[in-house]
Amino acid sequence: MCLAGGRSDGSCGETLVEWVKPERAPSPPVGASSASRPAPLDENLELAIATPENRTHIWRNPEQPAALDRLALRVSAPASVEQILWMVDGRPFQLADADKPAFWPMQPGTHRFQARLPLRPGGSRVVEVTIE
Repeated sequence: MCLAGGRSDGSCGETLVEWVKPERAPSPPVGASSASRPAPLDENLELAIATPENRTHIWRNPEQPAALDRLALRVSAPASVEQILWMVDGRPFQLADADKPAFWPMQPGTHRFQARLPLRPGGSRVVEVTIE
């Protein structure tokens, strides 16, 4: 959305990214260019978490510095997907490039991971991982 005070040529001087539920997203203004609207969602688009595998059990190394105890998250996605929103335990963790791993700082317990498309419904199946 544009912050207060658009330019006289109709463009925005500054923008603000706002996360909203799809059903609450405002409709684009009448006559808005197609460049300002997101591309239509390909219904056949499939996201799959490549690593970690579902029901993986991981033991942390107690002698390793906590900053290095990280779990690599990788997704398998079509080439047209540029970014992935990683969800951990139902909450957003990190917006990352789809072709690069994201690194989650391991915490003890059982955790649920999901890869989603930013501002789009749906996502990968949930992967459950237990950290000791």
